[in-house]
Amino acid sequence: AVPLCYPLLTDKKIDRSKLIEKGIFVPSYWPEVSINKLNEFELALYEKCLFLPCDQRINKEDIIRMSKTVKKVLGYEEA
Repeated sequence: AVPLCYPLLTDKKIDRSKLIEKGIFVPSYWPEVSINKLNEFELALYEKCLFLPCDQRINKEDIIRMSKTVKKVLGYEEA
């Protein structure tokens, strides 16, 4: 059994398009949700949680590349 994804909750609002441009698929769950009706926790999940792929197709090199890219895009590491 392999999980579908790794939920990474960050402290920043995420621009998923920058990760997608770098070849990292990050799904956005609940696109139909009304942001105005979310409580603080729900809004944080919606805006600041990345659901990173970690299934059987992902190897060690993929994880390292993905980790470095996520850090750069989020501003935790210099480009």
